[in-house]
Amino acid sequence: MYQKFKADQENNNKKISQNCLKEVRKRAVRTQRLAKESVMRARKLTKEMSHFWRKRDKEMADGKRKREKLDKELKKKQQEEEEALLQKKRLEYLMQ
Repeated sequence: MYQKFKADQENNNKKISQNCLKEVRKRAVRTQRLAKESVMRARKLTKEMSHFWRKRDKEMADGKRKREKLDKELKKKQQEEEEALLQKKRLEYLMQ
């Protein structure tokens, strides 16, 4: 009877140790996967942020170029109007 008790106790201890080992391995794999995923997420975020900033810089440069072009066209138009007004005044002076 004592031998059967001892054998049952050893079997129970083996089962418990195997279940503990299984849980430890499962948690280790989960931890490794989370660490690997965090590195991949960090790379992805870095890539997305660099893409965002490049796109933003490009949009700002395009906006600046458009503003400069509009300013240049506006100045040219004003100069032409001033020149036309000056020519008109000269013509009026000559007609008098």
